[in-house]
Amino acid sequence: MISKNQYIVSILIVNFNTGEILKKCISSIFNCEKSISFEIIIVDQNSSDNSKDIIFFLSKEYNNIKYIFNDTNTGFSKGINTAYEIATGEFLLILNPDIIFTKPVLENLIFQLKKNSAGAISPLLKGNDGNIQYEYYQKYPSILQFFLFHSFLTKVFGKIKFLIKKYHYDENILKNKKGLAKVPQLPCAFFLVPTNIFKKFGKMNENYFIFFEDMDISFKINKNYPLYVDCESEVMHIGGASFNMDSNPKIYGNYMLSYIIFFEQNYNFVSTFFLKLFTLINSLCILFIEKLKQLFKIQNKFRFEKHKFFIKLLINHIVNH
Repeated sequence: MISKNQYIVSILIVNFNTGEILKKCISSIFNCEKSISFEIIIVDQNSSDNSKDIIFFLSKEYNNIKYIFNDTNTGFSKGINTAYEIATGEFLLILNPDIIFTKPVLENLIFQLKKNSAGAISPLLKGNDGNIQYEYYQKYPSILQFFLFHSFLTKVFGKIKFLIKKYHYDENILKNKKGLAKVPQLPCAFFLVPTNIFKKFGKMNENYFIFFEDMDISFKINKNYPLYVDCESEVMHIGGASFNMDSNPKIYGNYMLSYIIFFEQNYNFVSTFFLKLFTLINSLCILFIEKLKQLFKIQNKFRFEKHKFFIKLLINHIVNH
């Protein structure tokens, strides 16, 4: 039973320098979701764009928007947990600001959650081109996955379809499917979860600053409850609005550090030790190769900087843990 002051869904959004996209996201929610009561809680991570002005405007435009302005960027997980503390909904929707609603989805997703006793659910994520973003429904990390898709071997093996299907993500789980599809992991771009289950499994893991927090909560929930994608519901996902992996050398380092943290949080010591060793060796080899290439003036400076930054992050992480 929902009290008079309680919403059915609390939509939790962490914003960092995505004000213009956030405005489109919020507008799309109000345009599409007419049949269900919801509140929106926005946590801004000390954005340097015009996000604050936009959030002020949105809060005046719509009644059921709350906002929190942080003085520093506390990371995605902590941002979501901060929003959760003032949420009143029976369900939580963890939502990226680059999601655009194109039709109503919440009522049906909640119905499917309840009917199937699911741990969490998502619609299909589709890009601007209308194609399903299969890569967001990944298999859980492994050492072999690292070698195939995140190491110097990626150029050799990273585009082989049967390896992608076996170790990275399987398009066939969602392709041409009707109804619900069971998946190993749901992205926090759109993650609808009953509030009691979110609380039961410890909320978002704040050991992650960015990346793999959705993998972590999926892994924990999936031990006890199924995770589903409703293949008859969809939203548009712009993707990468807050960062660009190809232009910011720090993104790779943060991604791989979170990869390691996932091992620390969920796998055994031996697996974690070897992953740290292999990632370190991989980056050292790449630095050595790029140094040699510098002699012939063909060095990839971006590649050199991103692996140099990762090694620095990894050493600091090992020293401090």
